[in-house]
Amino acid sequence: MKKRRENIENIVALSSSQEAIFFQYISQRGSDAYFEQIHLTVSGAVSLKNLKEAWSSVVNDNEMLRTLYYWKGLSVPVQIVMKNISVGIEFYSLLDTEKASRQEALRQIEEMEKARGFNIEDIPLRILLCQEEEEIFHIIISHHHILYDGWSNSILIKELLQSYNALQRGEAAAKRSKSKYSEYIEYMQKRDWTEEKQYWRDYLKGYEDLGGSFRENAEKGAPVVAGVYTGLLPEDLAAGMEAYANELEITPASILYTAWGLLLLKYKNCEDIVFGTVDSGRNIPLKGITKMIGLFINTIPVRVSAVTNNSVMEILLQVNEDLKSNSKNAQLPFAEIKNYIYGGSSRNRGELFDTLVIIENYPVDLKLFTGADGLNICGYEAFEHKTMYAVTFEIQQFDGYKLIMKYEKNCFKENEIVSIVETFVNIIKNIISRPDADIESIILPDVVVENITDQLCIEFDF
Repeated sequence: MKKRRENIENIVALSSSQEAIFFQYISQRGSDAYFEQIHLTVSGAVSLKNLKEAWSSVVNDNEMLRTLYYWKGLSVPVQIVMKNISVGIEFYSLLDTEKASRQEALRQIEEMEKARGFNIEDIPLRILLCQEEEEIFHIIISHHHILYDGWSNSILIKELLQSYNALQRGEAAAKRSKSKYSEYIEYMQKRDWTEEKQYWRDYLKGYEDLGGSFRENAEKGAPVVAGVYTGLLPEDLAAGMEAYANELEITPASILYTAWGLLLLKYKNCEDIVFGTVDSGRNIPLKGITKMIGLFINTIPVRVSAVTNNSVMEILLQVNEDLKSNSKNAQLPFAEIKNYIYGGSSRNRGELFDTLVIIENYPVDLKLFTGADGLNICGYEAFEHKTMYAVTFEIQQFDGYKLIMKYEKNCFKENEIVSIVETFVNIIKNIISRPDADIESIILPDVVVENITDQLCIEFDF
């Protein structure tokens, strides 16, 4: 630290979400939890020189890409923003690899990146350029989630492409002026949370976790290993869901969350359930927050109850109204929200829920940033590895609905995950076709969708 003191721009406290991720990092050193990666496929020639300069420009304009973490000898961890860092892009050529093996070689490089992991005492961010063919390249950007969120990916990509395209035209990369993350931390520390605290106290009042945790059935002594399932929601069902949401003037998210809640009611054999969702955290009066790269998200609960609601339509409309209200109160740190479960008692204070649903619909319109002299982006993938929950259900709403189920293998068998996803899809189908039906018949339909496993394009990655 002493050697780098003259290069320090700022020392900032961690946000509540960063603290949660930090303590997970400390308790599970070497884990791939919160390792994130985006993969851009690029057609056409790529200037490595201009890509390095463009990347350097983006790093210089966004302080979180120059941030590392320190805690040794301190009472609380801090994040340290460096003035300057050396920018490196690792280059891999696959031209000498047989064409039929190049995609597998790319996957091995991605896995190698995951295995390398991150030491957050150094800036936990890397970028690779892989050449598959003479005019086919892959840009792979990996980072630790403590730096920035999914929304930030679209900002990073946009700025990288804009800077690169300017350099290709012989122009200088634009200098961007942005608000500081420290301003966000200061706003959160000074805000009056009285109304939000009362809201969550009322929202969670009377809730008891009678269904228990999936981890209660975990294999004793077994290592916590993540399994991943990937699938697609059938196109006709996705179209029907969006049309139905439009008709009711609700969001598709309301249907997706309702379906997940109903599924948990069945699997946990209860009438009242809470699960986690993620709010973007950008609905605050901070100048330019929608264009900042950083971690602003907050985990908030969604409650689905069949105690007073008799039909699926009643639950769906209640969830939709709850989502609106939740969004208005979504800034209160999750560590505070947890205090209002079980009337503030210490019972099960450690876990409010063990499943998290993430709906990603961040705007990544790469075509807008592709010019005749610039990078031609023809493919985009984003992946986040294991979180702290037994199940993390990620729904990517980019081109269709991609379903990514990340789960702890000591809690679930493969066939159980298939069953969960089949049930989820069936519930969506029945919400649309039988909205006035009672809850039990929706969760346990008389007719099971035939060959649903084939429709879902199941892929397991272990």
